[in-house]
Amino acid sequence: MSYLRQKNRKLGSDILSIEIQTLPTPSALLDLIFLPWPGYEHVFVTATSTGTLTFYTLTAHAAPSLTYVHTHQCTDPSILLTDLEPHLSVPGVVGYVTSSGLASIIEFNLDTLATSSSSETEANSWQDFVKCHHSFPCADEGFEAWTLAFAPATVSSPEGGQRKVGVYTGSDDSTLRRLDFVLDEAKAFSTQPLTSGNTEESDNEDTNDDGTAELKILDRRSHNAGVVAILPLVPPTSHDESGEFILTGSYDDHIRLIYRPSTASMPQTRNQVLAETNLEGGVWRLRIIRHDRKARSWIVLASCMHAGSRVVRVVQSLDDGEWRIEVLVRFEEHKSMNYGSDVQPLLSSVAESGVDRKGDGDGGEREIRTVVSTSFYDRSMCLWRIHC
Repeated sequence: MSYLRQKNRKLGSDILSIEIQTLPTPSALLDLIFLPWPGYEHVFVTATSTGTLTFYTLTAHAAPSLTYVHTHQCTDPSILLTDLEPHLSVPGVVGYVTSSGLASIIEFNLDTLATSSSSETEANSWQDFVKCHHSFPCADEGFEAWTLAFAPATVSSPEGGQRKVGVYTGSDDSTLRRLDFVLDEAKAFSTQPLTSGNTEESDNEDTNDDGTAELKILDRRSHNAGVVAILPLVPPTSHDESGEFILTGSYDDHIRLIYRPSTASMPQTRNQVLAETNLEGGVWRLRIIRHDRKARSWIVLASCMHAGSRVVRVVQSLDDGEWRIEVLVRFEEHKSMNYGSDVQPLLSSVAESGVDRKGDGDGGEREIRTVVSTSFYDRSMCLWRIHC
């Protein structure tokens, strides 16, 4: 670990305070997430170019530090894990997608993670770390899968108490999909075929009567290049807007806000693009920093490949109802492609910074947030803080 430099910059009305540290990694990094579940906010996971999920801890004191914990091999080392997402309401459940066109849902034993400190010295303790692991196709044949995101709600299935989760996926075929997937612990490790809720309306050929992943959305029209980032937004508080709001990033350098009406019944129903902005680099990842649903405003961290990181605001005018996406902050310290980035959950960073938390993150005063962002080719991570 090496401390590089500290900077303060004036960027419009926002102050960016940068405290940069680097930690070399054995594989190139394509994504990074903090675990959102209570008691695990200090843990983050990276998705790598060699098919692994690697766990680290962040101690966010006055002098923050990063520590390696464990590596789990998910696929053949020749396959890239291109995106990684935690399920916000089901502790232990994480989803990822691969360069081979598959999406996977994996459930971890969090007790193992809580009691182990190093895979090198405690290898036996990790034998039962994975409880179940399911995979299913989410891209046209021959295309890479680039991103996934869990739908906000989790639905319980009446059959045996199984859990059904909604999963959005994006791929190199410029397609946005949504799948409803049954998480079945009785089949701990499986690769599932894909079914369509309306097979006569879908052009997806990978169908099977007993598949556990059901196609709900198939959008081939909203993007001009591969879909590489997806962030579902909790709908604004309005009686006339009960559909799905989805923020997406694409290889064409654009971030888009997409709306799908709740009345849409066919997978290929056309969605509406409410707003879009060019961020000067492929919009590889999107993370919520904070939101104010009453003001219809979200502040989002974007990883923009060769352009570095951006902090943007997605907001709807209360006067005319128009949506816009505006850039607040640019972080351009990376020496190579910035893919994975995330913001530490507010509980840890605010507790150490002395900034009071207001409510549940809706509105309130500006806070100091800790960000970890990655550089791909030089295999390093940057640690920085923002006021937002």
